Amino acid sequence: MKKLVFIISIALGLLLSAGCDIAFKHKHDKGALLEVAGEYLHKSDLEQIIPSNISPEDSTTIADRFIRQWAIDILMYEKAQRNIANTKEIESLVEDYRKSLLVHEYEQQLINRRMEPVPEEEMQEFYEKYTSEFPIQEDILKGILLVVPQDAPQLKEVRTWLTDSDNTESLEKIEKYILQYATGYDFFLDRWVSLGQIARHIPAANLPRTIQTGLIEQADSTKLYLLKVEEIRHKGDNMPYEYAKPEIENILRNRKKIEFLQSFEDELYVDALNRGRINFLEQEDNQN
Repeated sequence: MKKLVFIISIALGLLLSAGCDIAFKHKHDKGALLEVAGEYLHKSDLEQIIPSNISPEDSTTIADRFIRQWAIDILMYEKAQRNIANTKEIESLVEDYRKSLLVHEYEQQLINRRMEPVPEEEMQEFYEKYTSEFPIQEDILKGILLVVPQDAPQLKEVRTWLTDSDNTESLEKIEKYILQYATGYDFFLDRWVSLGQIARHIPAANLPRTIQTGLIEQADSTKLYLLKVEEIRHKGDNMPYEYAKPEIENILRNRKKIEFLQSFEDELYVDALNRGRINFLEQEDNQN
């Protein structure tokens, strides 16, 4: 707390030296550090924005900027209130925005509480019907990636294990080897991974132009990259169902959201009519 008070004192001193007109008033609000146009800045406000693991100089800079911007925001709002004569339109927009936020939040709660998950069968049926609508944007593959030092031991055995990666015993040996020698690795035998994700571990220049199933071995000045490609789908091919599933689920869920909300709104309207909460008023005949 003493550190924070010291930082605040320095920050306020910097603001004053910069020519800011800050009047120190009696603290009507307990714990307040600063008052501007009836608004108070508290110690707790600064505690929330100043990290504990930075230097006093950086803390002072953050406090200085925060205090200055806090005061400017209040003063600008005060000026705007005095100089904008007709605020009805703004108030109407604010109220409309408030209503939209409330309705949106209520809709999300309704969706989360009442909407059922998209059935697996429905997603599979959609995929089978629209398979051609899901082309792969880049190569995807299943396999294993190992990154080891150039002088790592047992590399001959490692190559054999990777080639025989469908064997449980080989996989166990690879896992043990990784713990001892690998500087990077990824197991994705059971999921599709994009080539872009693989390129995060292997420099792009070290990847062959055309990737096929089998063991791919590349090296740079210090590391050896061993990529066992178990399965691959090339750019332009149709996505496998597992890879397309998240996108399909999102499409179907959005459709169901629209249908669910439309149905809810219809029920809400009919119920209000039946309860007499919606009244159609007769219009006076203004014709002579």
